[in-house]
Amino acid sequence: MDIVILTPIQIVLAGVAGGVKDVAIGDIVIGTKFYGYEFGKETPGGFVTRPEGGYYSKELIISDSIARLIIKLN
Repeated sequence: MDIVILTPIQIVLAGVAGGVKDVAIGDIVIGTKFYGYEFGKETPGGFVTRPEGGYYSKELIISDSIARLIIKLN
């Protein structure tokens, strides 16, 4: 499917969280740090990534997701 045609409000990257302790099947895990793995710079020595992004609060992520869902449903 083409993301341009679907125009989603949000995209969620889901994984198995295999390295996270104390997480059970069915738990929802929300990260507080994001990584810009696609960002970087071409140098004479090769491509150097700049993976450091920043931090989000769980409250901000959840409240933003709920607000967007309410807008979409109305």
